[in-house]
Amino acid sequence: MNDLLAYIPNLKEHKRLLINVVVFILLSFLVSYTTSHLLISYADLKETEEKMETMERFVTEYKQKTEKAKEFPFRPVASDNVDDVQTKIIFSVQALNLQLSSLKELPAKKEQHGRAYEIEFVGGYNETMKCLQKFGSNDALVGYRKLNMQSKDGKIHTKLVYKIYTK
Repeated sequence: MNDLLAYIPNLKEHKRLLINVVVFILLSFLVSYTTSHLLISYADLKETEEKMETMERFVTEYKQKTEKAKEFPFRPVASDNVDDVQTKIIFSVQALNLQLSSLKELPAKKEQHGRAYEIEFVGGYNETMKCLQKFGSNDALVGYRKLNMQSKDGKIHTKLVYKIYTK
């Protein structure tokens, strides 16, 4: 205990040194705290920049794909426009003087992006070929699934399964 009391007067003599040490420790803590927050902020900035670059790449790729899709003459149609496309198909069959025997919608399959139909019509060879060449709408994406043509009584009986693709 006497040693401690003997040391206290020395602390009073080195008061300036003690204050400098305390200030140094506080400043060191403050600098390390600020540096850690600066590093965290920098890491957040880099992460945000990477996300922005990813988003910009996505938007650029999307625009390129959209422009490329616009170049194609046929595109999927909106679900509510399928009936319009179907009407145009029926009118084109009738306009070529083909006799429409039947038309029915086929049951939907899982993950099907569109609606499938089966149409049967009868007519001359030239008219049937024109119908198949001009099948569908001006810009609707219509795909053949199955085509069966048979000649009976000098006329072509055509059975076509097709799909109108939707967005």
